[in-house]
Amino acid sequence: RRTFFSFKHFSAKRHRSSFIRAVNASGNFAFGMSTKYSPRSTFEHLVYLGHMDVLKKFLDGTTEVLVEQIRHLQTRLHDEWAALEVEKRGVEYDRSKLVTDRAAFEAEKEAWINAEREAMRASLAVSIEADRKQLEEEQKLLHEWRAVERKKLQNELVAEREQLSIEWKDLNDERLQMKNQLDVERRKIEAERDQAMDQFAAFMKEIDDETAQLKTERQNLEDDRHLFEDEKRRMKAIQIDKVVELNVGGESFSTARSTLCKYEGSLLASMFSGRWPLPVDAKGRYFIDRSPVFFAAILEFLRLPTDFKEEIDASQMEAFRAEVEYYGLTPYMFPKAKPSVAASEGRSDSPGLSKSKSGGSKAVNGTPIYLATSDGSADGRRAVRTASK
Repeated sequence: RRTFFSFKHFSAKRHRSSFIRAVNASGNFAFGMSTKYSPRSTFEHLVYLGHMDVLKKFLDGTTEVLVEQIRHLQTRLHDEWAALEVEKRGVEYDRSKLVTDRAAFEAEKEAWINAEREAMRASLAVSIEADRKQLEEEQKLLHEWRAVERKKLQNELVAEREQLSIEWKDLNDERLQMKNQLDVERRKIEAERDQAMDQFAAFMKEIDDETAQLKTERQNLEDDRHLFEDEKRRMKAIQIDKVVELNVGGESFSTARSTLCKYEGSLLASMFSGRWPLPVDAKGRYFIDRSPVFFAAILEFLRLPTDFKEEIDASQMEAFRAEVEYYGLTPYMFPKAKPSVAASEGRSDSPGLSKSKSGGSKAVNGTPIYLATSDGSADGRRAVRTASK
């Protein structure tokens, strides 16, 4: 890598000439050490450039420098070897002195250990004798204390036996008393058990009666279900759309039954659902005892929901709203409008159509028709069940 870098660096002519001038100026090995060019790179570049006289001069100078450095290294190694020999002799002397001192220390340690051992033996013998005498005195005191405690325990045991005898007698009396109480409680529980058994028998009889009643009600429900199925089959039989002729307040209207039943829960949908008999005139047209003034607009809305407000005069809008509420179409024709007081109270201007007492149906010639509530929903199950019965 260094050779390639040097070759690239000195490829230019101006660099080549400056390099030659630098070598001629130095002429020794110090040139490679004092500049950024190493001896190897210097030699390679001189060979590459072909300056043999400069190369020879450079090699001579390099050889002299190397010889001088080798001589200097030999002198330095000789001095260091002599210093090592002197240090080695000092270490051997210190080692012999250390061996002598260690032997003297071992002898002194052995003598001190023997003296300490003898002193400890004498002291231990005295301590053991003192402990033995103290132990004998403590054993004597222990025997005396045991005798006193034994006598004390015997007295306490006699007192406890007498106390236990008295308590046993009391417990025996209490046991007899509890036995008598248990006999009384047992007889009371037996009486309560007999009473509970009587109550349970009465309860089971009530359950049997209720079960029979439930069976009767279930049979009634089954009959109602069969009536409802018959009603459904009859409704399916009349599902075919047909033209209906109407007589509204003396004016004739013709429309499809599906148009009148478009909004489920309305009065017209309930009337022409096929569940109720409706009054007819001499020509066989279904008669509705209402004003025909606004019925045309209502019928047009049922046919095609459009903006009918442009066809109704502003002065007649309140009467038109009342008519719409009567037919139960307010949630569809006036989605955001609230029912009027007359509609909420169930008042009707027609003698043929009247509000029932239940508040949720109207009657046509005495036949109940369940209508939509104020939010447009309808629950016709009760009306269907009543009509089926």
